[in-house]
Amino acid sequence: MGVSVYRLLSLVGRCQPRCMNSIPWRIGWVWLLVLGLGLPASVSVAAEPAGISVVSSGPEALRFSVAGLEPVWSPHTVGDPAVTMFAVGLGGFVSSGEPGHPRLPRTGGWVVVPPGTRPELRIIAEDWQASPGHLLMVESVPVIIQGAESWENSASEILVLPHEAPPADAAIPPAALESLARRGLASGPSAVTLGEVAWWRGRRIVSYQVSPVRHDATGRSGQVLSAGTWEIRFVSDNNAGLAINSNHAKKSSSRGDDKFSHAFLNGELLNQFPTEAAYRGIDFSAPDGAEKSRLEKVRGGKSGTLLGHESQLAVWRTGLVRVTYATLRAQGLLPTGGIAENQIRLYQRRYLDSLDDGSGQVPYIEVEVPIHMMGEGDNFDGDDFFIFYGLRLRDDGSYETDLGNGPVTIPGCGDPTEINNKVVVTEH
Repeated sequence: MGVSVYRLLSLVGRCQPRCMNSIPWRIGWVWLLVLGLGLPASVSVAAEPAGISVVSSGPEALRFSVAGLEPVWSPHTVGDPAVTMFAVGLGGFVSSGEPGHPRLPRTGGWVVVPPGTRPELRIIAEDWQASPGHLLMVESVPVIIQGAESWENSASEILVLPHEAPPADAAIPPAALESLARRGLASGPSAVTLGEVAWWRGRRIVSYQVSPVRHDATGRSGQVLSAGTWEIRFVSDNNAGLAINSNHAKKSSSRGDDKFSHAFLNGELLNQFPTEAAYRGIDFSAPDGAEKSRLEKVRGGKSGTLLGHESQLAVWRTGLVRVTYATLRAQGLLPTGGIAENQIRLYQRRYLDSLDDGSGQVPYIEVEVPIHMMGEGDNFDGDDFFIFYGLRLRDDGSYETDLGNGPVTIPGCGDPTEINNKVVVTEH
């Protein structure tokens, strides 16, 4: 049996107790804010994820496609004894995977489901090409490095190869262990899959994912998609949406929903259809001001005013994320006069669905994310960078934290946008 490959990279260092009361993988973030004095205003993003083209969109169906996909294979020698594994890349796709599973290029997003319908996926065409049968690189596995005190814990990553068992002395999070136990399954027959229908601002939405590489149970590549077209049909269903809860039933107005249209492949439907409650004639109106006072209580009476302009940073996979000065400078996200290292803060803005009554006051709260700054203690410049531990959307579960007025439970990531700012800064 080989030896797992440790990546010696620390996350937190000597973080104060208030910013890490629990193990770091419990902190779920997908969209993050990097805040600093004087950062420039935001820039809009396209509605379609890179590589996805919308063929047609309407109340009855959404048709989309990909084309011209050409894989790039990169060999890596890992393990002891040495094994050659291949990372596969596709333009416009982001490589990711469950811990210990093949790391594959993927893309995806969210689709608005019209009221009174259910989504059904239909394959119009898929053109698969044979691949070389390479052993695919696997996703790294998070581990916790125990410190002298619990708040001194840091995070790292290891590679657990397909033929290996996880090392007994590694503190691996339970969710990652469960993922490792599911290894050994071949990929599904279709390149596109739909997630479960979810609720968002009184509407039903569904996620989709495009995975253009097939692999067998041993983790070797089988076929690569070169082009494909799919259709999500919205089939009439009188039972669809009947499970609406009281929180979403309060959302009878669609006011302000259009500002989230960039987050959906068919965001134009936000202006064409009412919320589920309005469609069904449900009225669960709350007294004026009731939700606002609850939100203020959760926030501990703080207004949540930002210290400066914000920039948005996307987390594409679970693991350590490295953000360099060069990346932020290249994106035009740093002030010309410079910014001190201790002025940079990282926040996750979480949407509290239970407090959204459709009044227009969006119930966001900001939770500070611990970062480990690598610099000289002066200005953020040169080869300076900071790192943090992030979770992609599907790994982003609920957790408990204190926002200043006692413990509060932050629910799992149910809002696909999380924040309004449209600047996306990524580090690959």
